[in-house]
Order: sequence, then structure tokens, then C-alpha cells
Amino acid sequence: MPKSALPASIPTLSELLPLCGPDVHVSIDICDPAAGPITIRTVQAEHPALLPRLWLCRPDVPSLVALRPLDPQVKLVNSTRLERMKEG
Repeated sequence: MPKSALPASIPTLSELLPLCGPDVHVSIDICDPAAGPITIRTVQAEHPALLPRLWLCRPDVPSLVALRPLDPQVKLVNSTRLERMKEG
């Protein structure tokens, strides 16, 4: 989505990253699987010290597995809903 389509109060990732202090963890829900690699590359280029505190969340494991080779420091979270778990 282009920045112009968002309300002015919503920052881009590049605008948000400088606001994150050295102890802040950042959790991002990746709605579009194509956004995962872009997010990792952006953090690598602009704020690499944040990589160990970056949590990327997706409800499907295969798209998370595809992100692992891009950076081993990023936390990958299977953010499924309880009702989707067969075990409950």
C-alpha cells in the first residue's frame, strides 16, 4: 500500500525504526508474505542492531521457514489462532 493511502499518523518502517530504543522489541504482523523479505532487508540496511529484537509474525509456517535464510537473528512467530489448532 502506498504511504499516501495511509493516515498521516501511520509511519513507514523506515520512519518507525529510528524511534526504537536499544531495549525495544518490534513485533510486526506480516499480512502479505512478500513483505517479510522487504522488512528484513530494510532493517538490515537501516538498523541492523534491531535484528535480534525483530519479531515477524505469520499464521503459516512455510512462509516463516522461507524467511529463516534471510537472517538467523530475526524471531519468527507462528501467530495462529487457538481455534485453528487441532489440539485446541
